[in-house]
Amino acid sequence: MRSVDSFLQDLIPQGKPASLTLLQKRQAVLLAACGFPCEAAGEHVFGGKKIEMFKPTGEWNPAVAEMIGYGGAAFGGKSYGMLILAKIAAELLPGVQIAYFRRTYPELDGPGAAMQKAYEVFGGVAKDSDGGKVWKWPNGSMFYFRHCQNEKDVYSYQSQQIDILLVDEATHFSWFIIDYLLTRNRATVDHPGFKPFAVTSSNPGNVGHVWYSDIFDVGEKHGKHEEVKRTLNPNGKYSEVCFIPAFLEDNQIGVARDPGYESRLMERDPEVAKALRWGDWSVFAGQAFPAWVRDRLVCKPFEIPEHWPRWRALDYGFVHPWAAGWATKDPRTERLFVYRAVLKAELTDTEQARLMKDMTPSNEVINATYASPDMWARKTKGTKVFTSVDEYRDEGIPLIQAGNQRVNGKHKIDALLMDMLDGLPGIQIFEPYYDVFRCMPTLIRDDRNPEDVKKVDGDDAYDMLRYLLTNVKQKGQEQKRQPAKHPMAGVRGI
Repeated sequence: MRSVDSFLQDLIPQGKPASLTLLQKRQAVLLAACGFPCEAAGEHVFGGKKIEMFKPTGEWNPAVAEMIGYGGAAFGGKSYGMLILAKIAAELLPGVQIAYFRRTYPELDGPGAAMQKAYEVFGGVAKDSDGGKVWKWPNGSMFYFRHCQNEKDVYSYQSQQIDILLVDEATHFSWFIIDYLLTRNRATVDHPGFKPFAVTSSNPGNVGHVWYSDIFDVGEKHGKHEEVKRTLNPNGKYSEVCFIPAFLEDNQIGVARDPGYESRLMERDPEVAKALRWGDWSVFAGQAFPAWVRDRLVCKPFEIPEHWPRWRALDYGFVHPWAAGWATKDPRTERLFVYRAVLKAELTDTEQARLMKDMTPSNEVINATYASPDMWARKTKGTKVFTSVDEYRDEGIPLIQAGNQRVNGKHKIDALLMDMLDGLPGIQIFEPYYDVFRCMPTLIRDDRNPEDVKKVDGDDAYDMLRYLLTNVKQKGQEQKRQPAKHPMAGVRGI
């Protein structure tokens, strides 16, 4: 086994300060969880402040879990921690393949971004190419900076194998993207005992807030942080995970360098400041529908009275899922019920229409079926010009073009989510179909127009719900909760 001294000598780049390879305490905890134990390296002075530092022992073990979460608060030293992890893994595991993902390329490059930090951490040890996107060690280990902005982009990595997958700001990714990238997390090296693992660092908020907080049990419902747990992922399967919190206080070097950061952070929007300063996962900054909570919205199925109106709506899709919903309204209370729904990909227009017919009992009277405006687009097959609307009509389902005013649609949903006089919201979803709407609590406000919802892959059920509300009118409704935040409530139905 190599000595600690020789190992550290190789790690410290020529002419670079030792702080670039020494670690702060939480970074050392991360490395230990990934199988690279550290030991105390004494106190070092940064910005006039003594800080306890750690160094790798030069040994390695299997990672404690297949997925390791890291972070919580802003400025916790997450990026440096993952880069130092990559450096040590590359040294100790010759030939290892490591990939570091962000959602977009501009998030990787630029002042203070990971690609610039890599020159500090890897420089003098590994050689860069492709403008700093790729680094190679003399022992054959490789490191790649990559991005995956849209769900369709995952297929760019279809044939790749990644021993160690690093995802920075993981909550910026949908679960679909993360889930696919994890299929690429497989061994390329033959080191006895090594098993592939993934590290996902993040702060609270954004589109991945819900899946991240659930899979890493940030509420500690199933055990304490830093313990290895088996939790359910969004696929309904168990994953072996470990979550390591990191806070502002854990980045003493950063605090010494920029002592005013905390005060500037706390001047921001209180919701954002609380989430980023304290790593508070109960705060979902920017969440479009904070009132969308399963326990409030789910109801047991019941027999719908014949005189209640019923209607349907659908959001068109093929590669992206086709989403369809059936709704009714209690004429007395004017509460809306979604009593049937489906979300399915790769169905032709004819198959969609037939499935909709099959799911609708023959004795059920449907007053209208609303559809997304893109279904009126013309298509050509040989000399025939037709639309998806024509294909539905051929199957006995006439379609009405749904309203597509996005802001108005969001306002209608906001109104329905308010409590009525009985303390329940103005919309209920039959329990067997709630999971069709699993995207709803993950949606965030559009940063260009906070009155709208940001358009993202996987929001098909949200669009379908907007279309279901095409002919639902808003009116004043007495509030029991949230009186000032949502001035409109109630619906007047079809």
